[in-house]
Amino acid sequence: MSDFRNGYNQNLDTALDIEIRLFLLSVSVVIMFLNGISLVAMNRTRHTPRTARFLSMSLLVFDFMAALMYTVRRMIVNTPLNLLFQLIAMGFNFLGFLNIAIMSLERLVVFRWPNFYLRKVSYSAIWRISVFVWVGYSFTWVFGCSWCFIHVDDADPKTIYCFTRVIHNNLRVIYSSTTAISCACLMNICFIIAHQASKTTGTRIALNSNKSTIVVMMCIANYLVATICNTAFTYLIEEAYIRRLVNDLMMIANGFVDTCVYVLWFKECRLEVIKMLGRVFPSIDKKVHAMRIEIFDISTYEKRTSSDLEQ
Repeated sequence: MSDFRNGYNQNLDTALDIEIRLFLLSVSVVIMFLNGISLVAMNRTRHTPRTARFLSMSLLVFDFMAALMYTVRRMIVNTPLNLLFQLIAMGFNFLGFLNIAIMSLERLVVFRWPNFYLRKVSYSAIWRISVFVWVGYSFTWVFGCSWCFIHVDDADPKTIYCFTRVIHNNLRVIYSSTTAISCACLMNICFIIAHQASKTTGTRIALNSNKSTIVVMMCIANYLVATICNTAFTYLIEEAYIRRLVNDLMMIANGFVDTCVYVLWFKECRLEVIKMLGRVFPSIDKKVHAMRIEIFDISTYEKRTSSDLEQ
């Protein structure tokens, strides 16, 4: 039988060639390393809004934990334990999608009701709402998976479909709901930006004035592609081990894109990454100094002297 249920009675990783397994393992380790560096760098930033930093770091944490669970799973031979780590990893992936929806809603409120956001929406409120959503969903995911492990019966093949139902139900609900929310928020934000830009000097300047929003848009686009691909592959590919391979590749791509978005877009985040690299390569200290002056608009002695002479 070529269904997801084979993940319970067959270790799907063993169906892949050893070369492919080693490649996936190596790439996952690299992604975790880059993701960890981005997480540390984002945590060290001080000019990034507190709420944006919290939600961004949460997404990076979910990506890191998913990659970690996938990596550990590939090294486990025991089939039920292998499936357990697969389910844990998928849980963190779903949390990432929920996080994107929360980020989208937060950005929409910023643009649609800016005065309300400044007066009523605090960091603590965003923190409480986010944790409530994450914990609530985690409970339902753990309950559903635990129910399957408890009630599955090797003598009754129909009971093994419990895992299939839980996974597919969560795929449909989480992917469809978070994608719909994120896309609706994105279209609304774009409409607001276009309307504001028509009154000022152009869309490009309106976008550049809020980098946190651009980052959310990039993440939405990334997860939208992942949603379409994962949904299509889940129902179009018959072989379970190939579905898992495609899912692994998509999640690796997600983690890489999220990492690049934060490191490459935020100058302060790039500065923190370069500062960490400076401990290994002292020759880039001059680059760190130049970026610090640019980012924090530090007035150096040379600049002040030049300004005085011009006057």
